[in-house]
Amino acid sequence: MRIGILGGTFNPIHNGHINIALNIREFLRLDRVFFMPNKIPPHKNNEEILSEENRLHMLNLALKDYVYFDVEKFELGKNGISYTYESLEYLREIYRGSKLFFIIGSDSFMDFHKWKEIKKIFNSSNIVVYLRKESHRENIIKLKEKYEKLYKGKIYLYFGDIIMVSSTEIRKRVLSGEKINHLVPKNVEEYILLNNLYLEEKNGL
Repeated sequence: MRIGILGGTFNPIHNGHINIALNIREFLRLDRVFFMPNKIPPHKNNEEILSEENRLHMLNLALKDYVYFDVEKFELGKNGISYTYESLEYLREIYRGSKLFFIIGSDSFMDFHKWKEIKKIFNSSNIVVYLRKESHRENIIKLKEKYEKLYKGKIYLYFGDIIMVSSTEIRKRVLSGEKINHLVPKNVEEYILLNNLYLEEKNGL
């Protein structure tokens, strides 16, 4: 199988995440795309992130009608910080014989040198970079050449149109009482409003 992995805090999941997964799935003819929520991301304060139960429930709501999408809960079951190379090594072992495609935005890719055990990431997976800002284009093309030569891995660049949505924007809109119906799936919006989520600044603003 050809499996895509889209990681993140999903705080909350939104239409942009789903749009990215749909586009990359078509671009690389993927059989499945796993959404892999972080437990404690290396570069974020855990106190700012909504509970894993709420984030997981919203993921399941958002993805229930997409037969090719699923949730991978490996990182939620870990203690301590989530490192991508460990997750990809786990998935490579579980899905032996499959090709893995780890999906990240161009902003994250430009900080790739800060990631832990980059070589192990390339040993386990191909990298797929989608363009978040046009100003990133030249830089990520250069980085693609650099990393492929250095780590003998494969990087795919996706320059197609994507829906740009920010989880931070959604949280701010909820806190200020603005509508989010155009930013998240309807059932996710209903869950956020029903459970009074993101009404305190500690939830990630």
